[in-house]
Amino acid sequence: MQLLRDYVDVAILRDVVERHGVRNVTGLRWLVRQLLANAGSLFSATKFHARLKSQEIAIGRDSVHDLVAHLEDCFLVRDARISATRWKPPCSSNLNGAAVR
Repeated sequence: MQLLRDYVDVAILRDVVERHGVRNVTGLRWLVRQLLANAGSLFSATKFHARLKSQEIAIGRDSVHDLVAHLEDCFLVRDARISATRWKPPCSSNLNGAAVR
């Protein structure tokens, strides 16, 4: 577990804070904690921004989007979009040559 914490700290400090010049480290740490604790769950930058605002942590909504992009850039998180279309399997043929759906 300590190895994972060390990796997150290095990713945050070296890759995000130093390379991208992030100054709101408190907001970044809250974001990382939220994203890693709820991996695979839906995330709303607007709701997260409201939660930080209620905790009196000053951060802009655009800054939240930027921080998520920086975390994706250092491979700490990955964005998975939800598709509104349903997947349909391709048609396959049975032994008689008739199409099967």
